[in-house]
Amino acid sequence: MIANMDLSNGMTIIDMSDNSVVTALDGPVDLATSVAFNADGALLAVVHANGDVALWNTADWSLRDTHATLHMNARTLGFLPDGQTLTLLTSGTQPLLLFMDVTSGAIVGMAGRHYTRESELRAILSEPQGLMRTSAIAAALAPDGLRYAAANGFDEIVIREIETHDWFTAREGEGDLPQLSIAHMVFANNHTLVYMLRSGELHEFDVETRTDRLIATVADRLFMMDVSRDGSLIAAVTHDPDALFVLDRATGAVIQQVSLPSPQLAISLNFTPDNSAILLGVLNTEGAGPAAAILRITP
Repeated sequence: MIANMDLSNGMTIIDMSDNSVVTALDGPVDLATSVAFNADGALLAVVHANGDVALWNTADWSLRDTHATLHMNARTLGFLPDGQTLTLLTSGTQPLLLFMDVTSGAIVGMAGRHYTRESELRAILSEPQGLMRTSAIAAALAPDGLRYAAANGFDEIVIREIETHDWFTAREGEGDLPQLSIAHMVFANNHTLVYMLRSGELHEFDVETRTDRLIATVADRLFMMDVSRDGSLIAAVTHDPDALFVLDRATGAVIQQVSLPSPQLAISLNFTPDNSAILLGVLNTEGAGPAAAILRITP
């Protein structure tokens, strides 16, 4: 199935086998900045550029709830394993990782960089490109919800413990100018962070031993990935050409490569719990207005 979305017609569900329109959905879907599926694929979350989070039941594509967060351009949606807690990353000078209860819409927790003195923040912001040092270009939350990783515009990756605020640098930045080359990060388990560079490299960082390993070099212009629930597989998407790669995480070998329909730009990527399928959300880069789609691929 593909769910196609534009400014004038809302969202339409299309059967990929014969391109027939199954149904049309109405709701806050005209400008999605991120989408995510819960663990069993039964719930789809879409965050709008105005900060509203819409929840759709994928069984019948009914709109379950809409929750306002008041955070413009929030992104990087994700579900915790409980399927009831949604995470989203806010934009701005001091980005926060918010935890939302999908039933009530209440923000039940948040995490971010902790400053003990205002002078610390002022010192960073007074630097040239200081905003790039405080920004979060990519972020990932460990499955147990106890730590998260954030990468800034200089490609520095910091691991933070949510309860204690303890932190350490997992990857040093390179050069005096912003690089913006870290495209995406995912925790494979509670202590292993997998991250990708736009140049095509996939790495994993072990939090306990603090060691970095190159998994594979796939293709240029990598920008989206996910790790299977058992940690054995990595799915990665490239742009121009638009393709999905499935790799063995241990060896880095490409198991499968699938061409994606153009002109689609992936904005979410999720393995199903049994690793039998990949749920892909995309943005249509042509046409009258922004569009998003959901594509189910079986590896």
